[in-house]
Amino acid sequence: MQTALLYNSILVNQSKIDSIKVGKIYSTIKAGNIFFVFDEDGKKTQITAEKIKWKELDPVVMIVRINSTLLPSVAKDKVYRVFDDRKNDERYIYDENGEKVLFDWIIFNYELI
Repeated sequence: MQTALLYNSILVNQSKIDSIKVGKIYSTIKAGNIFFVFDEDGKKTQITAEKIKWKELDPVVMIVRINSTLLPSVAKDKVYRVFDDRKNDERYIYDENGEKVLFDWIIFNYELI
């Protein structure tokens, strides 16, 4: 029996699977050499380069709910993944426009989930 492990987060650029949406972020699970994601229906779905195109993202270090924000592109009461860019020594989220936004406690009031 193989054990599954959480791998990286991916941003889907192209998809031939209806339940995996373009522009959405998914966490991958690896079992042996096979990768899976939990799709929009909550079903574990195998992914391959033939079915979807994706970009690997930095590791997620926190999941937060935004209580208040100074940026109009970040929604209050919405849940965001906080990514850790170790290369540039910074943390960031993707805003409602799909743009990277520096995650800073001066800009956001949040709670950990």
